[in-house]
Amino acid sequence: MECGDGGVNEESRLSKGKALEPWTCHRCGWQGKSPLRDRFCPECFSPLWVYEVGHQVGPYELEQILGTGAFAEVWLGVHRDHGYVRALKRIRIEDMLPSWDPQHIQIFQHRFVQEARVQSELHHPHIVQVFDLADWHGEVWMVMEYCGGGNLEDVLRGGRLEIRTALRIIRQLLEGLAYAHSHGVIHRDIKPSNLMKIREGDVWKLGDFGIAKVLSDVETTQTGLRMGTPHYMAPEQWDDPSRVSAASDIYAVGCILYRMIEGRLPFEGDSITEVMRKHLMNEPPPLKYAPSWLAAVVLRALKKDPTRRYRNAEEMIAALASGIRHIHGRTDRRALPDVTFIHRSSRVFGESLITSMAAHEREPRILASLSGPVLEELRLPDLEEECVLEVFDHEMLALAWSWHPDRVLLCHEGRRMIEFDLRRLKVHRQVPLPSTATTMASHLQTRRVLTGHQDGRLILWDARVWTPVYHHRIHRGRVVRVAFNATGSMWASLGERGVLNVGWVQPFEHRYSMTLEDDDPMDFDWHPFAGSMAIATKEGKVILVQGDGGRRIGVFKTRRVPIQAIRFHPQGEYLFGGTDRGEVVIWRVVTGSIADIVTAHDAPVMQITVGGKGEWIITSGLDFSLRVWQMKVDLHGPGALR
Repeated sequence: MECGDGGVNEESRLSKGKALEPWTCHRCGWQGKSPLRDRFCPECFSPLWVYEVGHQVGPYELEQILGTGAFAEVWLGVHRDHGYVRALKRIRIEDMLPSWDPQHIQIFQHRFVQEARVQSELHHPHIVQVFDLADWHGEVWMVMEYCGGGNLEDVLRGGRLEIRTALRIIRQLLEGLAYAHSHGVIHRDIKPSNLMKIREGDVWKLGDFGIAKVLSDVETTQTGLRMGTPHYMAPEQWDDPSRVSAASDIYAVGCILYRMIEGRLPFEGDSITEVMRKHLMNEPPPLKYAPSWLAAVVLRALKKDPTRRYRNAEEMIAALASGIRHIHGRTDRRALPDVTFIHRSSRVFGESLITSMAAHEREPRILASLSGPVLEELRLPDLEEECVLEVFDHEMLALAWSWHPDRVLLCHEGRRMIEFDLRRLKVHRQVPLPSTATTMASHLQTRRVLTGHQDGRLILWDARVWTPVYHHRIHRGRVVRVAFNATGSMWASLGERGVLNVGWVQPFEHRYSMTLEDDDPMDFDWHPFAGSMAIATKEGKVILVQGDGGRRIGVFKTRRVPIQAIRFHPQGEYLFGGTDRGEVVIWRVVTGSIADIVTAHDAPVMQITVGGKGEWIITSGLDFSLRVWQMKVDLHGPGALR
């Protein structure tokens, strides 16, 4: 035969004991029976067969090739049994043999394994997660998180970006980089193609740590060996690679931000030599499209002397935030678009209190459970009834939408979690619970469900097979709220005694606990893409903390009125807080200033959620009513950001 059938087909033939037909090498004409793990000709080392769509690598079936670099390629793999997708990366050894020296190939393989080791230890919302290393046919495959939204290089080919968009992306890159730096990892190859976007949502993740330098390890870089991508390499990477530091990554970030704003690189040339000379000798051209404060930040990041740049990503984040606050403070309230909060519809449920509600992420639908065994599905914005259910014997305490558009997840007092089909009006699945669940959250993309219980338990469910991945009594009392971050990589839970617990989802681990001694937490919410959290308190403050470490980064204040509910707008620019006085306070997230205060209910606001893609704000109160609001932002008025 002239070509093999592919990895898994050959394995299946061997497992059945059938004799293999001779292989034929196209390059040198060698013929023979190659063992399963030998994919290359023993004479000239050319490949006897190549990986194609449909081949299998361990439990994954190759569905399509996502990208090919100089020495590696990335495939989209689908798990045969569970159906989830992963990005599978391998070194293209066939492009190196037979011309490459075996020692050089070993160096690349060592870096590949180092990349997996370094990246697997970095658990952050803005770093691509590495799950495993797999040995298949004598080659090492890296099993990674699949982002699916393309990379920044694809975006930048279309020209320069709006400043607001550029800052939103660069902030996420810097947050991931700050986490890596705090763990002693310098990336050394920051470039747009290494910044990947999650398919749904404005979330960006840094990947490809193949030439990362781990400060705690013995440096294996050969003297004089320059590593990186020429257009984004700091002067010290060209001049003396041993001087590489966190400031070298900052230089690359400066190059990316310059290109985002100006639509071109700071240093360009017809050859690598010319690019190198400009990085070493020339000053970057002035920025034409950036305000003066932002141009100053970019130019400091591009200083030739590393000691004159920002020392790390945290410093650059602070500089960007300080510049934004300065501009907004100088122009006061007009620095952001004008906000109008419009009441659209109301619905009063007699003497029935709304115990839980959930808006669909993509459709104008909302679920509301009432005191007593009643569940209503309502259409936004007019709150017209789609479905009313009174089929359960127990009161429903928590609910969430399932990934199936017509199904809902319910937890009731009878210690059951139910997946209910709203169109067929029947129970699709029942799962017994060890104790009564008081709150729950579902993440539609990862198909994970998190339940918090009356006795302080926290249970993470893999909803593909409905088995608990994690089960532990983490709180001393009732769990008030649980939530996933936007990417589903982190979880948080709030107990009735005011303790907030935060951790990673995969592998599931508890990262830290936080007790606010001077404040009494009432609710919290994850920022839709920045990796931070807002915590509402009984003292009338909203405390912003960094999600992965709990560090306080800001405080929003009101008139010392207890805040019962808190939610971010999906775009991340506004924050809504429901107070004991029946008001909804709207903060601008960037400045921390109050955009508006709206009287929403005649009693305390108990819950806030956002419907559709952010068009509708839904509030419920102790006056037994549900109300729908529309927030309009004047993006073209005198106060609009440009």
